[in-house]
Order: sequence, then structure tokens, then C-alpha cells
Amino acid sequence: MTDRELIKRAEALGVSASYVNWRRERVDVPAETLRAIIEALGEQPAREPASGASANSANVSAARSPGASEPGSRVRPRLPGQRSWGFTVQLYSLRSRRSWGHGDLHDLADLASWSARQLGAGFILINPLHAPEPVCPVSNSPYLPMSRRYMSPLYLRIEAIPEYQNLNPAQRQYVDELAAPLQAASTTPDLIDRDRVWAAKRLALELIHSAGRPAEREASYRRFSRREGAELAAWARWCALAEVHGPDWRGWPPEFVDPGHAARLTESGPLADRVGFHAWVQWLLDEQLAAAQYTARAAGMDIGVISDLAVGSHPGGADAWAHQDLLVRGMSVGAPPDGFNQRGQDWAQPPWHPHRLAAAGAKPLADLFAAALRHTGGLRVDHVMGLMRLWWIPAGLPADRGAYVRYDHGMTVGALTAEAARAGALAIGEDLGTVDPWRSRHRARSARDHQGPGGRTQSLGAELVGLARRAGGRTPASPRHPPNGRSGHGRAVRLPRPDSCLADRSLAGRRRRRPAHAECPRHLR
Repeated sequence: MTDRELIKRAEALGVSASYVNWRRERVDVPAETLRAIIEALGEQPAREPASGASANSANVSAARSPGASEPGSRVRPRLPGQRSWGFTVQLYSLRSRRSWGHGDLHDLADLASWSARQLGAGFILINPLHAPEPVCPVSNSPYLPMSRRYMSPLYLRIEAIPEYQNLNPAQRQYVDELAAPLQAASTTPDLIDRDRVWAAKRLALELIHSAGRPAEREASYRRFSRREGAELAAWARWCALAEVHGPDWRGWPPEFVDPGHAARLTESGPLADRVGFHAWVQWLLDEQLAAAQYTARAAGMDIGVISDLAVGSHPGGADAWAHQDLLVRGMSVGAPPDGFNQRGQDWAQPPWHPHRLAAAGAKPLADLFAAALRHTGGLRVDHVMGLMRLWWIPAGLPADRGAYVRYDHGMTVGALTAEAARAGALAIGEDLGTVDPWRSRHRARSARDHQGPGGRTQSLGAELVGLARRAGGRTPASPRHPPNGRSGHGRAVRLPRPDSCLADRSLAGRRRRRPAHAECPRHLR
């Protein structure tokens, strides 16, 4: 195959043979990279499945549930009535005296209530709560999870589980003894020991799970299980198998590599009990996150909790195992060289197969957005450009020898804005990276297609000013918030330069005004 034929073949599959780098220079993709990506993508689809889906992105989510609106209808979301401010927190570090050495969802509810009532905050933006492996060592980073759909049990407040109250005195004393050293650690500056936290919480959860639950609680759990369906079953099954064979399905015995075959082998016996346990844990997390959002709104927050969605998940994790047909093995997503990292970045996460995702109507992606928005007032999507194009790096090559692969952005961005509209929530796209200006404009246009009363959009942008570039490579100097769309109602969330607080002398010597009675409550200190 000649170079011209190789480029033509790549472009036909949606692979860019060149790109414009952060210095606004054209860079040609190596032939070795193009060949590897072409091989991974396989044959081109007989027809473009994106044409009909992109024409009306509302159809993506309309097919998701029986209660969805009719195709083409406008969903009218709830929107913030005014500009608001809020805290950005890493929830694991938000430790109170009742925390088990790790911030939890009850701490989140407490901070939301206090900051709304005493300070007038309108939201709290948190880190991804994605689920890690169910065995030690537990990964520290929330950005390389085993599942983006489900949550880490480290965020559970054990004492807030209703069935905890039904334990007998000896059992409750046992749980209290598990908690005591971890609660003591929460009042120190020591680093978080996730392995220790999970070991203690797992023992407490297993005890509570074995105690059973009353009929009305069992009915609630069954409703949750029916709602989550096959996704919950796959997650719980992966956890049960990971406890036996390790948290990377690529090294499992052959009979468990196929999710369908594994389902039949885990229908009964000890593994079935563990499947039920891990599904039950996710029900508890769902309840406690819903309670945190309810508390935030009841305290006066207009938005409440804004969650965060990582770019992808671990190649050996539950998502990659359950969606082997939709994710591309032998490829990793990342970023080309830029002002932040001149050698490029490899994030060790498998990408969606663009043609298979489009053939599925982007339903797996829409389902993921819907789950992330179910109990929150907004969703920040990390590296939102990945809904339009992703930097693919073939296995064995350095990060700077990748290429951009295009996705049906009408379908993917439409799935995000449609689900945000359906939930009455905000969608915030992080624009960090090598982002073409038209991609930000497209996101704004897609948001206007799913806008609320008064024509205001619920899709926003986010960028770090210190890394942002404008025409000519200049850094934006103004701290003002530019409009995200023509209407001027959608605003971008702008973060300051890293050195702006040190360089700014305007606040020197000034005393900040604090609302009356704004002292942090003792249990949050």
C-alpha cells in the first residue's frame, strides 16, 4: 500500500493523517501509526450509521427508556435562576470526625448544607466517585477506575445504612471498633490509607448484609436492580470474579473471559452470594448520593452536587470486560504533545470503537451519562473533546506517535446534552487540551438544541486560563467569563492561572467579609 493509499484508507475510517499541534503547526502522523489503527478498526461499515442519528440527537436518549420523550421533542430542563458560586472538593479528603479515614457521602451532605445555609453556595463540584477494584491494593487515582458507571464503596457512611440500626449490641460494638482507629486518623494530617479503609468497611458491610433487610427495603433493592439491569449484574459479577482471580480480566481463566459464559458459571454457589453482595453495595451508594443531593437542594442550593466523569476506565476493569465488543484492544487514549507535556500523554485507557458505538446509536454512552446525572445537579465531563475525537496510541509506541480518530460528534455530544436536559441538570465540558475552536462552538450549538426556558443553555465549558491559548498563541488575560453561545446565557467556567493568587496584590491588606454565623460546624473540622 502506497503512502497515498494509506492516507486515503485512514481518512475513510475517520483517522486523521495529520493534525495541528498546540503551536498551530501541521504534524503528519507516522505511517506505522496509521497502519496499526487501521488494523484495529477493521473493515469500514457498509454505510454510515451516523447520518440518521446525528440528525436528531434526542433520538439517542429517546430510545433509552420507555418514559422518554417523543423523538424531536424539546426537553425543558431546570436551569439556575442566577449566577452562583460553589466549592470544588476532592471528596476523599473531606474527612470529618465521623469519617472512617476517608471522606464520604454524609460528609458531602454536611458540607453542602452548611455552605448553602451559611455562605450562600449554589453547588459543590466533586471528583469522580468511580469504582476501583474490590481487592487490595485499592487504586489511588479516581481517573483510572474499574467502572465509570458505579461508585467506590469507600464513600459509604456505614452508620447511615438503615440496617446498621438493626444490628445487636455486640455487632454494633464490633463495627464501632472497626471505625475507631480510622476516625482517629481523620483528625490527623496523615495520608489516606485506602487499603485499610476498605478492609474495615468491607467487614462492616458484610456483617450488615448478612443481617438481612425488612420487606420494604428488599422491595426498594429489587426496584434498583431492575432499573440497573445487565450493567449492574456485569459489575457485580466482575467484582466477585476479581476477588478470586484478580482485578484484571485479561489474566482470568478462559471460561470467565466471556461475560456471557461467566454469567452462567456464577448463577449459583459462593460466587452468586458475592455477586449479590456487590450489587447491594451499589444500591446503598445510590441511596446515599441521592440523600446528599436532596440535602443540598433542601438547604437552598440551586444546583447541588456536580459530579465528574473520567475520560475512560482501566483496560482490565469491569467496563472493559463487559464491553469488549465496543472497546478497542491494543489501543490507548491520551494527548499529543502540548504546552503542559511536550512528550504527550498516555492515559492507559481503551477507546470506544467509533463505528460500533455509532451502530449502537451511542446508547452505552447515553446510559453512562444518564447514570451520572441521576442524583446530581450537573456533570463535568473530563476532556469533553473526546466525544468528538480521541488521540489513539498503538500499543508499544510512545504517546507522541498517536493519531486523532473521529467520532460522530452529533451523536455523542447530543447524547450528553439530551441526558442533561432530561435530568434538568448542567453539562460542563472541560476544554483542556488541543481543542479546535469549532469543537467548542459545536458543543454550544448542541446545547441550544436542548435548551430550557428563555433560550438558556444548560451546557457549559471549563478551561484552565494558564494553559488556554487564543489566536497567535496568546494566553487570555481577562478573568471575565465569555459567553458559550450566541444568546450569552451559557457561561464558561474559567479557572485562574496557577500563579494568579500569588501575583495579585490587589487583595493585600484587605479583610474578607464573611456572612454572620459562618463558622464551620465542629463535626466538619
